Amino acid sequence: MKAKPPAPEPGEAPEPAGDARAPEPGRNDGPSPAGRFPQLVVAGFTFRRSFRGALLWGIVFGLFVYINVAGIIATYPNPQTRQEVARTLGTNPGLHAFYGQPVKVDTISGYVSWRTSTGFVLFGGIWAILTVTRLLRGEEDAGRWELLLSGRTTRRRAAAGAATGLGGSLVVLYIGTAVLSVVSGLAVTGAWSAVSGFYLALAAMGGASLGMVLAMIASQLLPNRRAAIALASAALGAMFLARAVADTIDSVSWLKWATPLGWVEQLHPLVGGQPAAIIPWAGIVLLLAGLAVFLAGRRDIDSGFIPSHDTAPPHTRLLGGLLGLNIRSSRLTLVGWMLGTAVWSAIFGVLAKTAAEVVSQSSAFSSFLGNLGARSRAVEGFIGFTFFFIVILLAVYAASQAIATREEEARGYLDNLLVRPLGRGRWLAGRLAVSTAGLVALGLTAALAAWIAASAEGAGVGFVKMLAAGLNPVAPALFILGLGTLAHGVMPRSVAYVTFGVISWSFLVEMLGSVINSRFIIDLSVFHYVALAPAVDVDWKNTAIFIVLGLGAAILGGAGFRRRDLAGE
Repeated sequence: MKAKPPAPEPGEAPEPAGDARAPEPGRNDGPSPAGRFPQLVVAGFTFRRSFRGALLWGIVFGLFVYINVAGIIATYPNPQTRQEVARTLGTNPGLHAFYGQPVKVDTISGYVSWRTSTGFVLFGGIWAILTVTRLLRGEEDAGRWELLLSGRTTRRRAAAGAATGLGGSLVVLYIGTAVLSVVSGLAVTGAWSAVSGFYLALAAMGGASLGMVLAMIASQLLPNRRAAIALASAALGAMFLARAVADTIDSVSWLKWATPLGWVEQLHPLVGGQPAAIIPWAGIVLLLAGLAVFLAGRRDIDSGFIPSHDTAPPHTRLLGGLLGLNIRSSRLTLVGWMLGTAVWSAIFGVLAKTAAEVVSQSSAFSSFLGNLGARSRAVEGFIGFTFFFIVILLAVYAASQAIATREEEARGYLDNLLVRPLGRGRWLAGRLAVSTAGLVALGLTAALAAWIAASAEGAGVGFVKMLAAGLNPVAPALFILGLGTLAHGVMPRSVAYVTFGVISWSFLVEMLGSVINSRFIIDLSVFHYVALAPAVDVDWKNTAIFIVLGLGAAILGGAGFRRRDLAGE
């Protein structure tokens, strides 16, 4: 016979019948949406971590459109002056390589569409690659992905959820750009319609969407974030280079349809491009995203789809000291950067003579050379203009080296060295020495590749001048490296924001230099002080100032690094 439960004491609530229990405060035993769909947790987490960056860059893109509208109206107020601009741009291969082929640039809509395209690709792509690798590969490297996968989900479903969250951040980027693009078009009578503004925002997503899926693929293929960033950046850079070659050399113009960035260019928003190019672009984005999700389910956690061998024959070369260790850890990355720099420089070296003959017939370009004091040196003027890309490239390399130094600490690798008789200052100095040597090697590679290619075409650029032109971008890059080291020593988690923030600001100021009337703002651009060598002599005074400032920032960063505790991610 089953015993009855004891009677409750006076003032005590009776115990519920059966196995029922009163729910604990804050407890919900019912099925939640996240319980039924665990991937929604991943999607929400990824979206929250990428939302702010997407919104910020959407606003920046929209303001970029508005500033270009205001700039062309202020600088070229009537159709006659815009016709002269169109004639100049139509004969400048260097501008074609950077911005793409101009279409109807004698109109406000055509000029804005052409002028903003490269900024969208570069900044959108860089933001996407850094964000995706941080949220996918970085979280996995830190061990937090394992905690997630210990719940009610699988690797493939978690990757699909992350892709969904990243897709949501793309939508935020689109909305921010679209709103301000529509406002910019409506603010000027007859500039473009609201529908065209939405179309422009769609084209602005090209670089971000491609950078995003490339980073997703790289995060599955390679076993750490640094390698994933390098692979995704190299792939996006190869797409940009193929598009630049297609826009510069008529005989290979078909390359526009062989690279996704060529498809984005074919959209030509605001001037009635080819909307059909959306199909292959959207197709490759969805295909690569699906491939990334598939690869995520085919590999083990905390590894890459390209596996690293657990055992291998010992290779102790360069491991006899700190300098050799630093060289060994960065040599493959440097070789990849050198190859890319050599190809880029050689292409423009080959084009130098022909391009100079064409653009020298432009009164605007002749005036530009005259302002530089190089009116009679059109070839050197063209190379000097294209070497501005090398300045940006070396600055990005310097930023990546500062970030890599920070990651050595964040991932715990530095702990294994500091337990030995090795001081923090010595380790940091070794890292900076190797990074500095890498910057010099990249500058010399650019100079030699351009000189050899130009000489083969009979351009006749002096060897000593080209070497000086190659070393010219090293000084501002050393300044960026010093700033990154200062951030590493004082605010270690802000290295990427500081370095790429300075680069982005300087690039935007240079692109909008004709619009900005404030001398103070222009002077805050790092690139403003870089001479366009070999068209003009290198400004060694500014070079020395950059080196001193970079060295001072590095010393301050080293002092802060020695005094603080090691910080993880």
